[in-house]
Order: sequence, then structure tokens, then C-alpha cells
Amino acid sequence: MKTHAQVVIVGGGSLGVNLMYHLCEEGWNDVVLIEKGELTSGSTWHAAGLCPNFNGNHTLSSIHEYTIKLYDEILPKKTGLPSSFHKTGSLRVGYTEAEEQWFRNIISRANHIGCEMHFVSKEEAAIINPMMTFDNARCILYTPNDGHVDPTTVVTQLAQIAKKNGAEVSSFNRVTDINILPSGEYEVVTELGNITAQHVVNAGGCFSPQVAEMVGAYVPLVNLQHQYLITENHPDIAKLTKELPVTRDSNAASYIRQEGNGFLIGPYETRGSKPWALSGLDWSFDRELFEGDLERLMPWLERCMEIVPGFQEVGISTVINGLITHTPDDNLLVGPVSGLRNFWNLCGASIGIAQGGIGKYLAQWMIHGQTELNMASLDSRRFDRWADQKYCTTRAIESYERMYSMGVPNENRPHGRPIRVSALHTVLAQKGAVHIVNTGFEKPTWFATGDVREETRTWAHSEAHDIVALECNAVKNYCGITDISGTAKFKITGKDAFEFLDNLSCNKLPAKDGRIGLTLFHAENGGIMAEQTISRISENEFLLMGAIGSQVKDYQWLEWHSDDYDITIEDLTEDWGGVLLTGPKAREILVQRTNEDLSNNGNEKLEAIIQMKKQEC
Repeated sequence: MKTHAQVVIVGGGSLGVNLMYHLCEEGWNDVVLIEKGELTSGSTWHAAGLCPNFNGNHTLSSIHEYTIKLYDEILPKKTGLPSSFHKTGSLRVGYTEAEEQWFRNIISRANHIGCEMHFVSKEEAAIINPMMTFDNARCILYTPNDGHVDPTTVVTQLAQIAKKNGAEVSSFNRVTDINILPSGEYEVVTELGNITAQHVVNAGGCFSPQVAEMVGAYVPLVNLQHQYLITENHPDIAKLTKELPVTRDSNAASYIRQEGNGFLIGPYETRGSKPWALSGLDWSFDRELFEGDLERLMPWLERCMEIVPGFQEVGISTVINGLITHTPDDNLLVGPVSGLRNFWNLCGASIGIAQGGIGKYLAQWMIHGQTELNMASLDSRRFDRWADQKYCTTRAIESYERMYSMGVPNENRPHGRPIRVSALHTVLAQKGAVHIVNTGFEKPTWFATGDVREETRTWAHSEAHDIVALECNAVKNYCGITDISGTAKFKITGKDAFEFLDNLSCNKLPAKDGRIGLTLFHAENGGIMAEQTISRISENEFLLMGAIGSQVKDYQWLEWHSDDYDITIEDLTEDWGGVLLTGPKAREILVQRTNEDLSNNGNEKLEAIIQMKKQEC
């Protein structure tokens, strides 16, 4: 192993190898990937290899679409080998009106990125999958280009191409520590020697929290056991001329596909899921599986037997029970690590084979400073240390157990809450405020009444619609007040404060003390990096307010660009609250609570006083 590299990737699973390949494709080939076992020896080797296009997230939909293209078109072209991707298509079965509404939303997203997806009738579904009954289904979604792949095959091919392009792989070599050098580089300490790198990527999979600890960072994920089983051969499958599609059933909470001439069935149990190694995995854990626990799966396997009668007719030959990582929202953790420069996360995938193409976009991020996709929903900085282990465990279990539950826009899950609240939270809750959560922060949305206490989960107007309309009408004609404490708040002070913010801002800063302006921060190549409301207290002091979900990311953006300026940046998010008084009667109400002159002329008088005091100084 060489002693210096531009990039060191820690972890040789699907995500780490994909990144190595894509870095080389983007022109960075001074890359070393270090894996404590052999490639794919973590969660990758026992994955079922499913590659679905059914996603409730536009960014992930684009990543999945690209990943399938990578496996089915790009790799065969580059290697000259036949595609190992099984383009079986997939069916998604729903049973309720809300699920049908959800499916329509998913179709519109899929069509936007160019993925074919449409409804089929029960009769059509029975032709596509003759081994399954659809008698009780309300809606069935068909994606003809979905399928599955052998994880080891595609990862091995990606690694071989990357090595031909100059990248190196150091297998059976554990990273034992990572030191931050005075130069800003990283010394990666391994069992086979040390290597200095400009960039380090944590692609450690189930071990990624322990890799992060080596540099004092934090990765909010939990490992859960996931089981799937493979049956003995079924004679009717052997007679088929076309491979069965991957079928996902919300009632059975399971995926069902063909494996050889048998079935492969994987339930996501909706209760009783099992976290593992909450204090960290033993480093010797490698290519290991747990004993099968079919008793835990029986309620869902029984449902599978009802919809796949052939499943009752064959025995079980293999049970795979392995660890899969889950984050609080079940999205990946990708991008810069807060508090560090050139240290990156690439972990937290619960369906990492289908998301391997994320390597393309992280490679863009590392090399060009930004990507062609909006990565906000995957940016690992959306969580901070407020997402402690209890929160992560609670939410990871919830995410796992709701893997096949329908998504709705007014979903308001209760688990792991409250964790971040404003000073007004209790008062508002006692008045009937219904809070939703954003980045762990409780935000009031509407007030329950004697008749309406909660909403039905729906894609249509809920019971709260008319109540919210009344609230909006009151604000329009009179006045309203809302708690805006759940925003990111920064204070910038120092003699270069104006120049610093002016350099970042695409809009003019407030020119007078006491004024407020809205602006965007852009990267060198364009793209919106942050949106900020800037209040000018004085030429040397500004207050910034932005989205709570961007708190850590926006703070880091400010920090990264502050080197040449004499300023101080303070994060006031947890220290300051805030309320918004708005509506045509707002001034009449506020004037009763202050001695300040709030008239139109009062602002002119205030500015005159400020100018006078400046002249005196």
C-alpha cells in the first residue's frame, strides 16, 4: 500500500466501490480503498440485490434510475460481459384508496425522471406474475424495468474497472485510527501501514459510526437484523418461460421474487424488529449471519402464503439473517462531515445495492463542489448530535417497520418526540396546537378544536383543511402570531461582517440599520447553497435566519468562506426563540406593547436618531 493518496475510502461494500469507480470516471484516480476483509464482505454480500424505482423522494428516484442503467447498460459495455441484471419488472400491490393516491404521486415522479411506471389491472398482473393472486388488491403498480442483481458480481466488476484506471484496493487491512494533521490532511492508520490523504470517505457500512469516532465525528445510524428466506424448487416455476417479477405487497409487508426455481421472500416485520450492537460491532465481525428466526416472521409469512399459494407447497432451504443499516429517516448519509474539511460520509443505506449509483454524485460533490442533483434530503448534516442513540434507535425501528407503509403528505409520526422544542411549545400544546417535526424541531401547524382533534392520513383535504382556512382568513383580515423558533439563527459580528456577507450574497444586503433582506448564497458554478433572511443591526453586526433543516450545512458554508475575514460566527439556534406577528392589524397590536414609534414617520425619526448618534461618535 502506498503512503500518500488524494482520496482514501474506508470500506469496500457497494457504496465504497461505486465511489471509487466514479471518482476515476470523473478524473481522480489517485484513490486507495481500504477494506478490513474482502470486497463486499459486509452487508453487501448477503443483500437480496433488489433495484426498485418506487421512491417517494425525487433525488433517490434519480439515483435508482441511474444505478439500474449502470448495472444493466454501462457495466456490460465497459466489461464486454453480459449484463448480470435481471430485468424482471416489479409489481407493487396496494389495498386502500390512500395507497392508490400515493401510487399516482409516485408515477408522476417516476415519469418526470424518465422511468416507465403505470397501473395494471388484476388480470394483467396475473399474467405478469402467474404465481400470485391479486383478488383483494385495489391498485397494482407495474415498473417493467425494475429487477435485481447479484451484488458481488457488479461490485467486483466496478472494482476491476477502477483498478485498471489507477485506483488501488487494500484488502484484509483494517483502519485502526485516523489522525488529523496540522496540514489539514489525514493520516489513516492501518494494520499494514499508514497512508496520508487529502480526502477521507467513511463508507464503513455497519462500522461507520466507529470510523467516525476516530475523528471525533458522529454518524446517526442503527444496525437492524433483516431476514429473507429462499425456498426449495417449485415445479410450476421451473415450467415458466420468463422470470417472475419482484412483487411487493403492503399487506404482507414483504418482497417476493424468484430465486432459481424457488421463491425468495423477505418480510419487513411491522412489529418486533431487532436492533443489534448499539454500542458498536466487534471489528472481527465479517461475513457473519445470525441464526434464522422464522417465528418472528410468521405473521407476515402467513400472509405471503395467502397471496402466493405455491409458497405453501415448498419447504425452506435457506434463511439469511444479516445486519442492515438504518438512519432515523431511512435515507442515506452522504456528503461533508460537520466540523471537518474534506472528510466525507457515504453510509446509512438500507437498500445499498439499488443506491450504489450515489457514488457518481458524491464524486461530483468532492471534485466540483456540488452535484447535478439536490442532495439536501441525503446530506448527512441534516442530523446533528441532538439525534442521540435513543432517538436514532426509536426512529430506525419505526422506519424499518414502516418500510411498506403508505406515505401521505400530512403524516405526523409520533415516535422519538419531542426532542427539540421552543419555549412556547408547552403553552401552545395546551391550547391545542398540533405540532409537526422538522429536523427534530417541533413546529406548530394548526390548532385542534372541540370537533377536530386529529387528521386522517390522506392525499386529499383532511379534517384540518377548513380549520386552517379559518386561521388564514383571520391573518388575512386581522392578525395572527406564530412561533418561528424552529429556524436556524446565526449572528455575524466583526469589522468585516458586511464585506463577508456581501461576498456570499447574490442580493444586496440591507443598507440601513434595522432593515431586513432576503438573499441566496450560491456556489461558484451556480446552484442555491443557502437561503437566508438577513437583519442588519449595524454595519458590524448581522442576524441570519434560515431553514432548520440546513442549520449545520449553512453554518459550515459560512465557516468555510470566513478565512480571509475578521468576523465571528455564532450559532444561536438553540438559544434564541422567535415569534412572527403578521396581518393588517399587526401594528395596532404591537404598538400596545412597546414605547417605540411604529408609525410610518417613526421609521424616519429612528433613522435620523441613528445618524445623529453616529456623527456624535
